[in-house]
Amino acid sequence: MGTHGRGIWVLDHAEPLSQLTPEVLSGTGHAFPVPPAYHQVIYPGQFWFGAGEFFAPNPPFGAVLTYYLPKVAGGGVQIAIADAAGKTIRTLRGPALAGLNRTCWDLRQAPAMPETGPAAMGNCTGGGGGGFGGGGRGGGGVGPLVLPGKYTVSVTPAGGPSLKTEVTVVPDPRWTLSDADRNARHRAVMSAYTLEQQLIPARDAAQRVAEQAAAIRQYLVAAGAGASGALAAAEKVVALVGQAQGQVARALTGAGQAQGAMDGYGGLPTAAQLRQLDWAWEDALAGVSALNQVIRQDMPSVYAAVGGAVHFPEVQPVAAPVRPAQ
Repeated sequence: MGTHGRGIWVLDHAEPLSQLTPEVLSGTGHAFPVPPAYHQVIYPGQFWFGAGEFFAPNPPFGAVLTYYLPKVAGGGVQIAIADAAGKTIRTLRGPALAGLNRTCWDLRQAPAMPETGPAAMGNCTGGGGGGFGGGGRGGGGVGPLVLPGKYTVSVTPAGGPSLKTEVTVVPDPRWTLSDADRNARHRAVMSAYTLEQQLIPARDAAQRVAEQAAAIRQYLVAAGAGASGALAAAEKVVALVGQAQGQVARALTGAGQAQGAMDGYGGLPTAAQLRQLDWAWEDALAGVSALNQVIRQDMPSVYAAVGGAVHFPEVQPVAAPVRPAQ
């Protein structure tokens, strides 16, 4: 609504207002039906507008989730998104105020890198911000877009009942992909995503080995063992694990970039994108193999060099990444 020169008010997704019946208001909470959510891949270009250019934000991207709470949920609200098989693919936090609350799901799975703190807050940023996501520029940034289909949404306020609703994810009608091509595209994106997930333990193990080897080297120098074979062994591990870290980091970056490029485009992956994905898998296998060799063959003598003077928990070998079938 609005008049020229006086402003404009845009209210997207007003359906819950008409569904706010006395039964809903007197209940223990309610999750409203979710409008269909469309896949969108929009180029996040740069735009400059001159003075006097007035425009409203685009409607929220993704699934708009609206729910009613009869009172404030002091412990917050957790929102779980599950696929048709019942597997939870994303967990978000939502507002927990008394009355109507709204948040959004960006139609993505959880990031490849596990969240160490509370789940991310749902974001209703306007504009189709689904483009150019993927594993980011270095791995683990955001998860891949989900396939079209039905998903179950469970809204659970702290200390209250779980409120359930459904959302249907619909392909962009402008996309010309067949179902077979869409599934092939998704498999390629998920291959990159899976590689990122499988490399997180290797990245963490390499970091622990590097820290331990550096600490043992420093201890040996301080203890006056500068010319000993133990110091040489520690320095060798520092160098070797640094190389393995580089390979693992390169694989994570490559997988993240491949995921982002493929998921930020509505068509089939290009030959260059698939080649980058192949290289990421090759780097990953080489990096994990090199890391495990250091852990199995070089670290035991380094641990033994300090005897019982300093205790370090031994780092265990990590599983080699396994590529999903294409």
